[in-house]
Amino acid sequence: SKTETTTASSAGGSTGTTVTKTDSQGNRTTEAEAKLSEKDVKNAQETGEAVQVPVKKIEAAKDSNRAPEIKVELPSGAGKTTVEIPVDNVSSGTVAVIVHEDGTVSGGPVYYITTAFKGRGGKFLAGFFAVAIILALGFMGAMVQSNSIAEACHNAFGVPNWVVGVVIAAVCAFIFIGGVQRIASVSEKIVPVMATLYLIGGLVILIARIRYIPETIGMIFKYAFVPNALIGGSIGYALKTAISQGVKRGLFSNEAGSGSAPCAAAAASCDDPVKMGFVQALGVLIDTVVICSCTAFMMLLAPANVTTGLTGMDLLQAAAQYHLGSFGVVFIAVTLALFSFSTFIGILFYARSNVAYLFGDRWGWQTAYKVLALVMLMVGGLEAYTVVWDLGDVGIGLMTIFNLIALYPMSGEAIAALRDYECRKHLTQN
Repeated sequence: SKTETTTASSAGGSTGTTVTKTDSQGNRTTEAEAKLSEKDVKNAQETGEAVQVPVKKIEAAKDSNRAPEIKVELPSGAGKTTVEIPVDNVSSGTVAVIVHEDGTVSGGPVYYITTAFKGRGGKFLAGFFAVAIILALGFMGAMVQSNSIAEACHNAFGVPNWVVGVVIAAVCAFIFIGGVQRIASVSEKIVPVMATLYLIGGLVILIARIRYIPETIGMIFKYAFVPNALIGGSIGYALKTAISQGVKRGLFSNEAGSGSAPCAAAAASCDDPVKMGFVQALGVLIDTVVICSCTAFMMLLAPANVTTGLTGMDLLQAAAQYHLGSFGVVFIAVTLALFSFSTFIGILFYARSNVAYLFGDRWGWQTAYKVLALVMLMVGGLEAYTVVWDLGDVGIGLMTIFNLIALYPMSGEAIAALRDYECRKHLTQN
């Protein structure tokens, strides 16, 4: 066996030690330990910036199958000091995350933007993204989710929209009191149940109407390329509407490229960042290709006289009622309530880390943000369907623009990390 040790120190006296161990079979593991000085911590508290842990990147550990284990020792009286550490010493890039006093981790675009773009430009771009994601997810996203639940419950049970909004806000407030751990606990229980129920219901409908599926698929391609609007001469308007609606609904469905998912991915326990990238890609497949296609077929397999003139939740529940009777309306209300509720809990967690980036992880700012989000949750249930979705589309669009500006120059590192992973796992011939 062989051990390599590298030590680095900051101007403020903080030290970081990286140990690379190689066993007799050639397997390598990396462990890093950082001890922060009182001077560095005090400077971080005064400036509001994270302490830069001086742990050097070890290229010799590049073929390791494990991400490095990093331990951070804070001096007494450090309080809520946050620490910026490199967690991807295995691949070619470096990912920045923030470790809080309670052991929770924040990450996402605001941190990798400032890591990739040094100076004021990076902080400016990260700040704009943080504001965009708070508005898009914490406020506008909350309105979209509550609006969907309120419409579904009103159609199924006749419950007034405002009552639904108040109940959702009360339940969410209870979950928020429990902090991040309770949010994670609730989400991990709801998500598998809701996805399974919805897919089972969708499969039942598809099997029952299986003889109509080939005709439905043909209709999709027919009207995608030769819609009636084109025949009428409105080619430009038809294409604009199709592309616009497709991009907006697709982006809102899976949020690929918008920068929301990295907030959760950064806090997840994973031994390789490339693996987490695969998990995120799988999420897009399941979310949009599987679940959304199931919804589309549910509506397309219903006769035109059932769905004509309807939009949003009214359209989906009318189609479900045609296929499953009165149970279909209740089925959609329950499953969609679970979908929207778990989505709301998740997006509030995403926005939380960005509130911490802008104002610090302070109780006052986090509480103010949660209260405003709960208010928007109630308001969303009262607003008109089109108004709420238009606001949501604007917010997601802003997030995506700022995130893509940062992703493009960093794409080389991502591709290099993927190639490195493929070589280590012997997934390629070269």
